[in-house]
Amino acid sequence: MHGRKHLFIALSRKGWGETSLGVEVARQVREAGGEVAFMAHSGGIPALAGTGFAVQEIPDHMVPLFEMLLDARLAEQRFDSMILCDYMTTNYTLSQSGADPTRLLGYDLPIIALDTWEYALTGTTIDTFGANQWHTGTWIEQLEHRIIPAPIGRLTAPGAYCGLPPQLELPRSVRRHIRNNLGLQNSDRAVLFCTAGWQHNIKDPDGERLSKAVPRLLWNYLGTIDQAIRLIHVGPSELSLSETGDRYLWMPSVSPRDFDRLLGSVDLFLSANISATTIGRAIVSGVPTVVVRNSHYAKTPAEAESAAGGEISSDLTEWLRTTVPLYPFSLWPLGHWHFLKPLLDANPYSDSLNVVELLDEVAFVETCRRLLFEGTAREEATARQTEYVAQVRKLPGAVQMIDACLQ
Repeated sequence: MHGRKHLFIALSRKGWGETSLGVEVARQVREAGGEVAFMAHSGGIPALAGTGFAVQEIPDHMVPLFEMLLDARLAEQRFDSMILCDYMTTNYTLSQSGADPTRLLGYDLPIIALDTWEYALTGTTIDTFGANQWHTGTWIEQLEHRIIPAPIGRLTAPGAYCGLPPQLELPRSVRRHIRNNLGLQNSDRAVLFCTAGWQHNIKDPDGERLSKAVPRLLWNYLGTIDQAIRLIHVGPSELSLSETGDRYLWMPSVSPRDFDRLLGSVDLFLSANISATTIGRAIVSGVPTVVVRNSHYAKTPAEAESAAGGEISSDLTEWLRTTVPLYPFSLWPLGHWHFLKPLLDANPYSDSLNVVELLDEVAFVETCRRLLFEGTAREEATARQTEYVAQVRKLPGAVQMIDACLQ
C-alpha cells in the first residue's frame, strides 16, 4: 500500500452514508502509507470535514461534466486505482444527470467498487414507494474488483471486509458534559433519530405522505412510554411533530467527530433505515439500537389493522386512517423491501439489532421501554451487538482487500 495513490469517487447526492464508508476506507489507506484524494459531490462534503484529505468538490450542476473533470484530474496526477464509494450511487447520480457511467470503464486504471448492497445477491431491480421499480445498471459485472463492507454485507460474501469504524469510547465526564449542554436531566432518557436529505422533500405522493407520517407515529409511540424520553433529531430539516415542548431537539447538522460524541451520550439509537451507516457507529459505541421496518402492503385502514394483528390503540387507528396506503420498506420512505430481503435474511447483522414492525405498537413500546429503563435488557442488547462487532473485526481490513485487487 505504501506509496500508492488512490482516487476516491463519492457521488452520493443527498446523504453522507456512502461517502462516510469511503472516508473510513481512505482513513485505513492513509494509515497504511497510501495517498488519498477525493472527487466528491457537494452533498457528501460534510462527511469529509476534518479528514485532511484532498477534496475536489463536484456541485450538482457539474455532474453532467464529470467525465471532463475526471479527465483533467487524471491528466494532472497519476493514480494507482479509482475507488467508487459506492457502485450504486455512482451509477444513479451519473445516470440521472444524463452522463454515461459506463464511460468509467474506458480508463486505463484499476477500478475498485464498494459493492455496499452485494449486487450479486440483491440483483438489479429495486422496489421504491411500493409500486415503482428502479433498475440499476449492470456494468458492475464488468468490474473485476468489488469489495463488500460489513455491515450490511454478509460476513461470508466474496470480497467482504470490516467496514466498522474503530471502537468509539466516550469518557463519562465528556458524556455528562454533552448531556448537560443538551439540557438533559439525570432522569431523562435520550433517543437519537437521524435523517438524510433523501428522506425529505419526496416527490412521490405516497413517499411524501410516509416521509411525514412515520416520524409522527414513532413519536406517539415514544410518548406512551414515559415523559422522561427526549427525542434528539439530526437531519436537514425539522420533523413535523406536535406537542413536543422541550422533549424534541433538532440539530440540522453536526461534524462526524461531534456526531460520534453525541451518539455516545444518548441512551438509545432509533432508525428507520436498516442500511444506515450510523447503525454501525451506534453498535461500536455500545448504544442499544432499534430499527423500524414495515413488511405490509395495505390499501385501506382495515387491511392495515389486519396486518397489525390483534387489538390496536385508537391513536394507531387514527394514524392509519390518514396515512394509508402503506407499502413495505426497509429504507423509509423509499422501500427497498424486496431488494434487500435476500441480503438481510440469515444475516447476523439483522440478528444483532432490535428490529420491530412499524405497526406492532406493543412490540415497539415494550422494546424501547426495556432498553431505556431496564439494565438487564440493555446489557443483553449490547452483548448481541458486541458479538456481531467481534465477528466483523475478524474480516480482512479494506487495505488488505485493496492490496489484493492491485497485485
